[in-house]
Amino acid sequence: MAITTDAIGAANGFAGVQSVTRACVLLDVLARDGQLGVTEIGRRCDLPKGTVHRLLMTLECRGYVERAAQDGIYRLGLKLFELGSLVLDRRELVTEGRRHVVRLMEESGETVHLGIMDGGHIVNLAVQEPPQAIRVVTPVGGRSPIHCTSTGKAIAAHLPPSDLQALVAEYGLPRYTANTLSDMDVWLADLAEVRVRGFAVDQEEHREGGRSVGAPIANHTDTVFASISVTGPTHRFTSEQIALFADMVCDAAADISRSLGAGSQAVAIIRGNSRKGVIVRE
Repeated sequence: MAITTDAIGAANGFAGVQSVTRACVLLDVLARDGQLGVTEIGRRCDLPKGTVHRLLMTLECRGYVERAAQDGIYRLGLKLFELGSLVLDRRELVTEGRRHVVRLMEESGETVHLGIMDGGHIVNLAVQEPPQAIRVVTPVGGRSPIHCTSTGKAIAAHLPPSDLQALVAEYGLPRYTANTLSDMDVWLADLAEVRVRGFAVDQEEHREGGRSVGAPIANHTDTVFASISVTGPTHRFTSEQIALFADMVCDAAADISRSLGAGSQAVAIIRGNSRKGVIVRE
């Protein structure tokens, strides 16, 4: 049975952009029927062969479909698997992480943020505020720069050097406060310390009067893709308190990572080799 774009548009009450709709129908056909040639795809999508060929070429360039060299048969590409894995990671992160976010807020008495990396920023997926009258909060969906927040640096510390170079080339290291690490060498040295300790510290680098402690979260492939942090006003984040918060944050990050399927080696890295050596800049 052919799946027509007109039928989909009528069913949804909105046809959308024709080329995008046609590409989606094509992908749906391959998802349902597996490997097909151009002619058969055209028949099942009720599209001209030339249109199907152009759509397939575009999708192939982007990795959404693959073509077997020997017979010209098409199938879904690994790009779709990557995107699907990201969606599942994010959903599982919120599901598994929510109780840890609440628990960490209760243990620390400070705001807890759970976020993922999106370009040069961290996007908050879950936030738990404490009953404190004075607190520091970025709302759910809020975006913060990766280079000067503890959630951002906790992830950045585990990125390949080439990815870090690309990030700085595109987004730079803009200064938000007098404490922002805006020199590339200094920033990289700070990330190296993060990898050793297992956690990152924002020492009024993003906001004056606010500090935070963050730790990385890994998924089932042992890839760091998210982070969790405790954030609050500077006067409550002394060196002693930061050490306590670091233990709490690293334990929470390790527990979430384990629940997402991360291996023991990745969890050990997240826990860090040392919780010492944090110096608060007064």
